Amino acid sequence: MGFVLYIPWLLWQIVLSTIHMLPIIFSPDIHDKINPKIIRIKSRTKDQVGIVTFANSITLTPGTITIVANMYGDMAVHAIDDECAESLPGDMGEKVAKLFAE
Repeated sequence: MGFVLYIPWLLWQIVLSTIHMLPIIFSPDIHDKINPKIIRIKSRTKDQVGIVTFANSITLTPGTITIVANMYGDMAVHAIDDECAESLPGDMGEKVAKLFAE
């Protein structure tokens, strides 16, 4: 039942991230707008399916890609700019943890 509520929320986050990325992508001075970085985050959930759900949700959101996720919930995420990096783990981490009752 939790996924029924999570999927529309995730789709909305994808839309918001796309709106954030559009001016960056189409900017003639794109190199001034991006500040790529790799950040390390920790998933609140210890459930293996929860970790995969969180990692995939990050990757589905434009501007971020999960590079590594281990079974302990440690992740390395590539973010294209500061705003994308600062938003992690954020609400998505909380929602996935609630989804898996943690």
